[in-house]
Amino acid sequence: MRSFPVEITPSVMKWARKSLSLEMDEVARKAKVSLDDLQAWELGDSYPTFAQLQRLARFYKRPTAAFFLASPPGEPDLPSDFRGFDPESPPRLSMKTRLEVRRVRRCAAWAGEIRKLLGLDVMPHPVHASLDDDPELLAVRLRAQLRVDQEEIRRLRDAEAALPYWRELAEETGTLVFQISLPKKDGARGLSLREDGQTAILLNGRDAPSARTFTLLHEIAHIALKRDGICNPFQDPPSAAQPRRIEVFCNAVAAAVLMPKVEFLREPEVLDVRHSRDDIVWGEERIRKLARKYKVSSEAAVRRLSTLGLVSSHFYQEKRGEYRRLADTRQTWAPVQTDPGKRVVGRVGRSFTRLVLSAFHAGKVSAADVSDLLGTGMKNL
Repeated sequence: MRSFPVEITPSVMKWARKSLSLEMDEVARKAKVSLDDLQAWELGDSYPTFAQLQRLARFYKRPTAAFFLASPPGEPDLPSDFRGFDPESPPRLSMKTRLEVRRVRRCAAWAGEIRKLLGLDVMPHPVHASLDDDPELLAVRLRAQLRVDQEEIRRLRDAEAALPYWRELAEETGTLVFQISLPKKDGARGLSLREDGQTAILLNGRDAPSARTFTLLHEIAHIALKRDGICNPFQDPPSAAQPRRIEVFCNAVAAAVLMPKVEFLREPEVLDVRHSRDDIVWGEERIRKLARKYKVSSEAAVRRLSTLGLVSSHFYQEKRGEYRRLADTRQTWAPVQTDPGKRVVGRVGRSFTRLVLSAFHAGKVSAADVSDLLGTGMKNL
């Protein structure tokens, strides 16, 4: 059957490309279309065939019908960028990361709608904060709201077992927590956003479990501040004064939630050398013991020691560089999960999975909706 040109809206064609921060030559190469044709379609000098339009719609992850709109649809901007790179030339977020941000935002919007369909209230984030708050006191409030059981954390096997514990606590307060592997070049370790009152966090599945747990608490601090953003808690803070202040604050809160001050200062590893002013007493084995108790990384433990004035800033920076060099030699975290159900829950979280399935069993959403929202085949439902 012959395919005829279809009169799409040129500005929408251009918007679809720009929304993913793609150059024309990238689209032409990856979507297998002519660069000259693409330029003509965006200028309105000619139109694609329906088959060509479908191919581009699949590539841009947009409904084919969107290209017939009179003008580009309104879409929220990306969350603020707190990644800590040069503000004049931050690395461009990849297409994959932009698509994942779009997906998380869409799932958050669906979660709000499903709650209404089921007669449930959207759960507002229970703790609100400002940059003038004391990070230690805010951490106490957050731990109380999350209902953290420190003894249970001590009983957990390791940092890999602690991550789902912290994630479940966060989800029980109403925040959705997603995780997916994001490109390393983007330098995005996590992000937080809200859609119609529904808060959501995305963690980078490439990171080690201890790093993801720290990022989770860092993003919870962002949500408490109502400062949604794309973050890298392990990068040097941004140079701009306000973003830098926000990132330093959120890192301090995350460390204080994970390693509460009173308990931390009572640890034998701390008491033995608390009054020493010599960094040499902090050998690697002593640091590792502290890290294992709180199921955090050695870097997080040294960061906490520095915040509490137990080691010098110079010592922290030296150890931080040492841990970073070691991390660069390690392979990306990539646990093998063959069970499709566990893969879904690992990616979108128990809270969102439960919400979507509840709507399905109540007849509020279709099986196709469930498959789309949970990102799994119909055969797995």
